[in-house]
Amino acid sequence: MATPKTVEIHSNELQGIALTPTVPSQISSTTEKPCSPPHHHTTDPGQELLKKSDRIPNILPHGDLAGKPDHCFGLYETPVARSVWAIDTTQRPYLSYLKSISEGWPHITWLADFMEVGTSPLKWKFLVKEDIDERAKRTRVAILDFSEDGEKPTRKDIQSSAALRELFSDHDFNHDPAYARLIIVEDLSRDVIETLGAQYDIDPLFFRSQVSDYLWYKTEDAWVELNDLDHVAAERNFFNIRYMRPRYFTTEKSIDDAKEELGTFNVLRRLEQDLSWRVRQMRKPKGATVGVVRSKTSLWLRRNKPGETGILGILIVDPTLREGYPLWGGPRNLQPCPSMHEKVVPQGPPRTTLFEDVIHYIRNMSKEDIKEIKVQPRALGITISTLVATEWKTVVSYIITGLTQIEWELEHEDYRDSIGLEGLLDRLHPLRRLIPVYHAMVDETLNTILNATKIHTSTAAGIHLRKLNKDFESILDDIKRLQIRTQNIIGLATTIISMEENARAMKMNKNLVRVTYLAVVFAPMAFVSSFFSMTPNLKDLTQTIWVYFAVTVPLTILCLGLANHRRVVKLVKWLSCDGPRVKRKEKN
Repeated sequence: MATPKTVEIHSNELQGIALTPTVPSQISSTTEKPCSPPHHHTTDPGQELLKKSDRIPNILPHGDLAGKPDHCFGLYETPVARSVWAIDTTQRPYLSYLKSISEGWPHITWLADFMEVGTSPLKWKFLVKEDIDERAKRTRVAILDFSEDGEKPTRKDIQSSAALRELFSDHDFNHDPAYARLIIVEDLSRDVIETLGAQYDIDPLFFRSQVSDYLWYKTEDAWVELNDLDHVAAERNFFNIRYMRPRYFTTEKSIDDAKEELGTFNVLRRLEQDLSWRVRQMRKPKGATVGVVRSKTSLWLRRNKPGETGILGILIVDPTLREGYPLWGGPRNLQPCPSMHEKVVPQGPPRTTLFEDVIHYIRNMSKEDIKEIKVQPRALGITISTLVATEWKTVVSYIITGLTQIEWELEHEDYRDSIGLEGLLDRLHPLRRLIPVYHAMVDETLNTILNATKIHTSTAAGIHLRKLNKDFESILDDIKRLQIRTQNIIGLATTIISMEENARAMKMNKNLVRVTYLAVVFAPMAFVSSFFSMTPNLKDLTQTIWVYFAVTVPLTILCLGLANHRRVVKLVKWLSCDGPRVKRKEKN
């Protein structure tokens, strides 16, 4: 294990950050600008960080309340002493293993920190011991055992870390299943990672890639997770699938409550809203909106050692957000509609949590797919891949709906709300930013679990996986078309804005022309009147009034002629030519 290092920080910097919440709705996932950590101080960082902030167990990192994490973590500066949250690893061999390899594999350090804190290490300052202990013990596991005859797999639920340890230490529990076994885990916790990792010697990257949801990183982020080379990732025995889950929120408060609920997850998950910040500020009152939750799922397949014959897999799924509603009621039932002549209607998915839906569909796999798990272990990922594909289809449909509405408002000015054309552009910018990210996520899935070169099409399960590959390729094509369509709409909106601005400018120019004519008319009059006003005898004005008009009228005509000299020249040429005679001949 590497020796903990220290960092020098100013105590008044930490004490000056406002971290006390006023209402839960203030919790936000908005990213703050980084602050540079000070360099000159002799205070021990461990003692300084022991002055924790107020308890906010459900806070999301990188928000307004959480403040800037850069004063605690730095990739180039000396990092904070991890001794402030270090725990005893005597009875935790997997955690001890992670710490021992952190020097040579520094990207694993963040997983060790996650296990010690119980959640994202960025939340450590806002948690008390009770919060950390509760998160560390959190367990929701289901074990599905398959039989070679293709019958419905059996299910065993485990709701505590103590029960999981007890089961795994039971001599009657065979860790090498007779045929196949899938362990399904909701969320992640210290005890679950420790028990599974130590028992099956699992690659730490399997858990590391599941704990965060970052789409991009700043150059100072110590929690950066760099991608593997494609050929290296293709040889691994685990797969990580990133995707989005859309939800409908009726009010702004519902969105804030959803963000707070996401803070209860151990893994870091955040919400992307479909409208830009500027549009949300312009909408009064703030109404319903749609958000997509950054989601991940991971599947690990054991490489059998000598003496091991069964197929063993571990599937990790995210907790399901309770706040809000699944967009359009959620994906349709994946099973075909039963015949009207069937006496017993099959039970549909519970639609309560993703955890339960996955178990429902796996237990209803066809006998053919179950029988071929031995030949094609990736068949254990058919269900979750199908559910992810349905979520992507919903996201694509929603983007199409949004773009169609924007196009309609561009074509019909009466349907635009108070946000105007600039507001429409603001609604497009999040899509312009996120659609390429969606493209990368789908492409990753095609290159990992649905990699066509790794699928044996000679089996029914392989044919099913190849069909899923085609589905994801279709989704990828849809996203490419949406990306082009978004850029075209942005260009169209920009053009319309320019045209409307030009029309307004021309209208203003016409008004300026009228004002110019008035100035031309009254300027000679004002000049002459001021000239004649120099006489002290008012009786003389009655004698000179005719002189006023005799001078001002020709002078005004002369000024108008000079202002429109081009038209005057054309008129003179026309009069001097045969223009009038041609018109008289036409009349005759």
